Amino acid sequence: MGTAVRPARHVVALALGIGLVLLGLSSCSSTSSPATSPTATHSPTATALTTCQAIQLTLGIQSEQSGNGNRAYLYQLENNASDACTLEGYPVVRVLNMQLQPLPIPVSQQTSAYLYTNAQPQLVTLASAANAYFVVEWVGAEYGSGTCISAGWVEVILPDNQLPLAFPSPIAVCTGGVAVSPIEPTLTALGY
Repeated sequence: MGTAVRPARHVVALALGIGLVLLGLSSCSSTSSPATSPTATHSPTATALTTCQAIQLTLGIQSEQSGNGNRAYLYQLENNASDACTLEGYPVVRVLNMQLQPLPIPVSQQTSAYLYTNAQPQLVTLASAANAYFVVEWVGAEYGSGTCISAGWVEVILPDNQLPLAFPSPIAVCTGGVAVSPIEPTLTALGY
């Protein structure tokens, strides 16, 4: 009777030992699997947004503002692509004549000017068909020196882009230069 009990204990002990080893191995592999699996860092649900490119955007004038001799165009950028993208910072703006040649008008990037205030650079995410905005402001003829430089176009290079966008924009800069706001997600971010 004693010999029959011993083998049963050994079998139970052996089965229990194998079970613990297998449990330990499975918990080790499940703990390290997500950290090393490429699907964990590149899952299809993760959104890795790219910078908006000029080719996927449309530039236009949303509205024109004026006050106390200052003039401004509120420009709108629309995402025409099916995917969302991001913009952050200031556009590079050049003022061009009717022949699309650059004019000697200084351009400064500013968080505020007379017609917009407290615009802060921020990351703007543009969904498909969504808009972002920026302002180009200058001093017009009423308070200028009388020797105004007239422009016919504005050329815009977006952050992290090389290709420019151009839009017909009649501007007569009479004093100083042109101020440009950062790209903002809403009109209210620019005080409009």
